[in-house]
Amino acid sequence: MAAPTQNHRAQLAKNIFILRILEDGKPHKVPKNQVAGKNGVFQLPIPPQNINPRQVARIGYMETLAGAIADVQGISPPEWEIAGQMPITPTTANGVTLSAYAWQHELEHYLQYFLEECQRRARTGKSLLELRYHAFYEGQHWAVVPTMIPLGVRSSDSPLTERYTIRLKGLKRVDAIPLPQGKKSTSRKALKQNAAEKLDALCPHSSHAGQVSA
Repeated sequence: MAAPTQNHRAQLAKNIFILRILEDGKPHKVPKNQVAGKNGVFQLPIPPQNINPRQVARIGYMETLAGAIADVQGISPPEWEIAGQMPITPTTANGVTLSAYAWQHELEHYLQYFLEECQRRARTGKSLLELRYHAFYEGQHWAVVPTMIPLGVRSSDSPLTERYTIRLKGLKRVDAIPLPQGKKSTSRKALKQNAAEKLDALCPHSSHAGQVSA
């Protein structure tokens, strides 16, 4: 397998995913959220493991005696299913350092807040909030709505990992934002090193030292 080119490496550095909540075009702080409490921005601590985009055609289809006719109306806004897991070791993204459990909890709370606050505002006649999705590697910047809360999934095989699935439906394209230039997420190499240290602490026998799979 050929090594990535310099241009591709530069593009991979943009593999960052951000959600933002806005109120009348301005950042909306999410109360009691450790990640988005200051500016409404939630950056995933590491890239997702799977991103499944879907964009269907807008077609009205009707069969006739002679065959069929189609009313072609372009394409629908895209949808995304984004799945991944929060890292075992405490990880930093956009200046926030949290454990896997805390990252997962804050993600759930973030989208719960958005949906419940929009419902409350609709009842009181206030302007609704807007959720925006920014995927820099793909160049996708959209106003979206979540279709589910990404409740954490755990198993007895990996009790320390928190797996999530985010589902979003696009509404309209929005302007791109600058790529975050702050402290980057913990690297994969650092995660391995931290995992090795934890393994050695749990099982200090020399024959087990540093046995963390690549």
